[in-house]
Amino acid sequence: MYYWSDEECRTYDREVKRIRDEQAILEQKLDDITAKERAEGRVEGRVEGRKLEKIEIAQNMLKAKIPIETIVKSTSLTIKKIKSLLEN
Repeated sequence: MYYWSDEECRTYDREVKRIRDEQAILEQKLDDITAKERAEGRVEGRVEGRKLEKIEIAQNMLKAKIPIETIVKSTSLTIKKIKSLLEN
């Protein structure tokens, strides 16, 4: 059997600690990236939701025979977009 010297044991322990510390740092970086991506996804989802809501409002206004110019002012959609809703 082979027995490690005290110095070899300390060296081994330091290396194990270094590897564990490095792993913890990498896991934290991954968590940070994941959290950032989730936050960006929520923002994108809200923007998309607002856009869809404006389109739905414009469609309802068109059904109510409200003039296109008024719909543009109310929804900030372009005239081209509103006219495309008429075609659908």
